[in-house]
Amino acid sequence: MRCNRVIRSLAIGIFAACICLSGCRYSAGLLARQDPAYTPTKADPLFVTVGVHSSIQDRQMLPLVRQEFQAEGFNLADFDNSKWVLVVGRDDRTIVTGTTSNSVGIASPALGGLLGVSTTKTHDETEKLGDVILSLVTKESVVRGDPIEIWQGKITTDPEAINDQPKTVIRALVDQYGKNFEDDIRLPNK
Repeated sequence: MRCNRVIRSLAIGIFAACICLSGCRYSAGLLARQDPAYTPTKADPLFVTVGVHSSIQDRQMLPLVRQEFQAEGFNLADFDNSKWVLVVGRDDRTIVTGTTSNSVGIASPALGGLLGVSTTKTHDETEKLGDVILSLVTKESVVRGDPIEIWQGKITTDPEAINDQPKTVIRALVDQYGKNFEDDIRLPNK
């Protein structure tokens, strides 16, 4: 009887672990850095925008970032009434993670070694990465035309994670606003 309860509790624990592990679909690297001379707070007026040379992806992220900051209780303002300017950026790229090379040469014992005929085939192993970057600058520095970045948050993950669950990705960045933070995290399924 006691053995059955132990087995049942082990089975329930394994089942719960499987559910938890299957819910962790994407891994992400989260990095946030702050200039210690500044301490931005939620109460400070914040203007959220994209850069001058923004991409379509940047402009697609902008309303989501604004919504998440507003939902978290940040004091969003227009540019003229802001203390800080938050610039939203998005970048997708493909990196080479390794190279496989196969080479074939022809050996001839009659000629005492390798002949000069060979064929080499190379294949690059690649991985797609997506970044969402939030850069906080002082309004005064923007007005002067020389933006001074005082905080930057960057999350790097699979571009599908950004497309499938942008709010989760942005929320991870918003949670680290104005803090120093670096960690690999898991983004759950939708």
